[in-house]
Amino acid sequence: MATKKYVWKFDLEEYLMTKDVKEDFVAKVKPIQTFYMADVARLISEERTEYRVDTIVNITKLVEEKIRQLVCGNNIVVTDNVQYSPAVSGLFLGKKAWWTRRRIKPLST
Repeated sequence: MATKKYVWKFDLEEYLMTKDVKEDFVAKVKPIQTFYMADVARLISEERTEYRVDTIVNITKLVEEKIRQLVCGNNIVVTDNVQYSPAVSGLFLGKKAWWTRRRIKPLST
């Protein structure tokens, strides 16, 4: 079986979290193109003609909605390519702040 080789172009940008160190950088990948689900479904349909584009898109929407529901319910979902985990981001000062008195709503997009 042949192995496919991938090459990513990227720029190096200064890593701003360590201002005292001037020689550290992060790589910023330069993507070639953006694909939406309809584009991915069309490519799958072209490769495997037994699947219709609208069928692929609809099933994917069902899966994505169920993943959102599970993660918002404080669960972890693992697929072949990605792991979804609930998280609360931000800076929290002190132990007795507003979040101990109120329930934090999960973010969902």
